[in-house]
Amino acid sequence: MAKRQLHKLSAREAETIVEPGRHSDGGGLYLAIETGTHARRQWVFLYRVRGTGKRREFGLGSAKGKGRDGISLADARLKAAEVRKQLAEGKEPGAERRAKIVAASNSNQRLERCEAAHIGILHETLIRPPAPA
Repeated sequence: MAKRQLHKLSAREAETIVEPGRHSDGGGLYLAIETGTHARRQWVFLYRVRGTGKRREFGLGSAKGKGRDGISLADARLKAAEVRKQLAEGKEPGAERRAKIVAASNSNQRLERCEAAHIGILHETLIRPPAPA
């Protein structure tokens, strides 16, 4: 079985490509370019989930381009290697990120409930006139 080629893109190509679409660097790493009102350049890693075979896309960050800051090709390759390692260990690469988002969301909900309770107490004590004695 032949291995898939890695490192198809050069650093110069990665920074100067302007055609919209996905440009493969090999091993699941792609430079995704969108044009139009929401023009963007980003590094994505495509993989399939073990067991279900569902295709997933894992964002690695904005890509460097002409006049744009972002992740270089070398850094994107390092991040893709980390994702490949996680997949080899049987881990879901996006699971840790999603867990952090859920935890932050739960934290925000608790904060909102506390704020609402605090505002309710303030409303009761400051705005409502005292009960007649």
